[in-house]
Amino acid sequence: MVPVVSSARCTSRPGGLAPGKAGVRQLFEMFHSAFAEAGVEVHDMIAEGGKVLILARMTGTQRGEFMGIPATGRAIDVGVCDYFRVEAGALAEHWASWMPRG
Repeated sequence: MVPVVSSARCTSRPGGLAPGKAGVRQLFEMFHSAFAEAGVEVHDMIAEGGKVLILARMTGTQRGEFMGIPATGRAIDVGVCDYFRVEAGALAEHWASWMPRG
């Protein structure tokens, strides 16, 4: 699905990822390989014009390396804020922020 919804020039932040579609795919693959039984609960979604903001909760167990953090085997519970900019029906930009919960 990522190649269809991402533009060739898509930028994803946090940085350190490949540019364009490859970086979006890299982020999703990195997440899915690092966290077992990952779950995302969307609390709120706001869309206006070409902008989408999502507030969510992400849970799972870190079974693999994620963004330079070695596997811990510990459960995670983090608040997530994702901002997407859409151009011509495709993802053009993505910003992400994670906040540990309680």
